Parts: sequence; structure tokens; C-alpha cells
Amino acid sequence: MPSPRADDVWIDRFIRRLESLAPDEREPDRATLAKLRRGLGKPVGHAAERDIWVFANLGDVGPEKEEAAALVASLFALHPKSGQGGLGDAFRQLHKQRQESPSIEKRFAVLLDAEREDLPHRLRQAISLLKADEIPLDWKRLLKDLIHWEREDRRVQRYWARQFWSGRSSDDAAETEPASLQERSTP
Repeated sequence: MPSPRADDVWIDRFIRRLESLAPDEREPDRATLAKLRRGLGKPVGHAAERDIWVFANLGDVGPEKEEAAALVASLFALHPKSGQGGLGDAFRQLHKQRQESPSIEKRFAVLLDAEREDLPHRLRQAISLLKADEIPLDWKRLLKDLIHWEREDRRVQRYWARQFWSGRSSDDAAETEPASLQERSTP
């Protein structure tokens, strides 16, 4: 299993390549973004146009990480706006912008409870809401979080919940995040 630092290398490279498709709103690579969007909700192997781009820009990382990267590529193509902070931070901002709408909080809670097979649908809804309110997302953080989604200790879900309900800034949450989310290698 690659170390967390090895994951950081390919994740950084992959997200930089995604972000290069939409360096600003005036000159996005619309054709490639459309190909990536057509892969929304489809597993790797069932969306050739998206998969070609993903594999050309990913390298050999293993099937679970390929699925996470393909999902993030499709979601990025839906809302190619990058920023700081995790999904919990973004949803907290959305919740505030929508006058603390109970439906936003409920959607977030449903997302936290989602099984891996439900993530493409739940995340598509979530990212569509963020897009509607022009709230950017840290795509690198999302990819890292999806890789660790099924950890038994549910650290990703707890991290997002802390960001959303504690009201702490992403900087405050980041102080505790690395130790809780990064896998530790044994000597």
C-alpha cells in the first residue's frame, strides 16, 4: 500500500491537471469537461470518454483510488471552481447563505450516512447545490476523503461533521485533520 505521502504526489498531480481544464471561467476546456461530466454516476469501465482522460492523467494507483479519482473528475467537471476547505466547510457556508435552511442540514446528514455505492448520487446533489451558490471546493481534499470513506472509524465523516456543526474554520479543523485522516505506516 502506498504511503500517505505517495498518495499526496499523485493526488496533487491529478488535481492540478483537472484544474488546468478550467483555469478561469473565460477559457475552460469545455469539450473535455463535457466528457468528464458524462461519466457522472458511472463506475470506471462504463464511461469511456471520462476513463480515457482519467487513466491518461492518473497512473497506476489501484481500483479503489481509480474509482475515487474518476468520481472527483466528473464532479469537478460539473463545478470547476476550486477553493479552500473541506466539504463540511463548504456545506456550512451553503447553510449560512441559505438562511440556515433545514433542508441543507438534512442533505448533509444524509451524505454523511451514505454508503460508498450511494456516493456518486449524493455527491452530485451536493456539488450541484454548491455550484448554484458559487461555493468553491477543495478538490484535493475531497479526493483524499473519498479514498478513506469506508474506514471503520468513519474519520472522514467525523471530520466533515466537525467542520459543519462546530463552526470552526477550515484552518482550525486542519490542525486535527492530518493525524486523524492520514494512514500511519508501521515501522
